[in-house]
Amino acid sequence: MKIKIKKTIEETHELELPAYRKSICYYYKIISEEQALQVCFAKDSEAIAMSYTSIALTDKEIGNEEEFNIHFHQVSKMLKDIAEVL
Repeated sequence: MKIKIKKTIEETHELELPAYRKSICYYYKIISEEQALQVCFAKDSEAIAMSYTSIALTDKEIGNEEEFNIHFHQVSKMLKDIAEVL
């Protein structure tokens, strides 16, 4: 006999804000318990948006301010250049 059990795990994270997380094509700057600034730098999908802190903490590596700022400014400049063309 096989029995399937679904488990939910709840974790508590101690963070000093702002906190930074990163993944393959996203950088996050966590700015509150609920909100994070998200920078997507995937080719042809570049974007800057607000996200949830819970998403920024899900299976992400610890990032830092310098890395976040580099990608934020690169994507911001690219989006500005596109807006000027339109």
